Amino acid sequence: MEVPAKIQTLARQLGEALHQTRAVQAFLAADREFQADLTARMMNERLFALQDELIARQSAGELLSQAEVDEFYALRQQIALQPSVLKRQEALDDLKLYFMGISAELSQRLGVDYAAMVDHSHNQT
Repeated sequence: MEVPAKIQTLARQLGEALHQTRAVQAFLAADREFQADLTARMMNERLFALQDELIARQSAGELLSQAEVDEFYALRQQIALQPSVLKRQEALDDLKLYFMGISAELSQRLGVDYAAMVDHSHNQT
């Protein structure tokens, strides 16, 4: 389905306007802070690598030791307490709430459930 040029233009303008909002700018700033925090990033990378490894081993039928599971949860807790991670997560939570409000506003103005419509179109691809 081809989207008319007028709708593309309006969607682009909406995206640009949303990019300038406090919620988006706060998240981008928090994300830059997280990206600059080498310790938090390395811990996060280690967590995802460990998660992938444990899932692969478990999927292969291997039983994981309690120590390995504890190591994963301890690392996840350590990361969650990093200031840059906390700030980024709070900004992301605020951004999600903001976008939920935008979705509700679009639904009201369009007279359709915008979130369901978007979800349906993503499941079609």
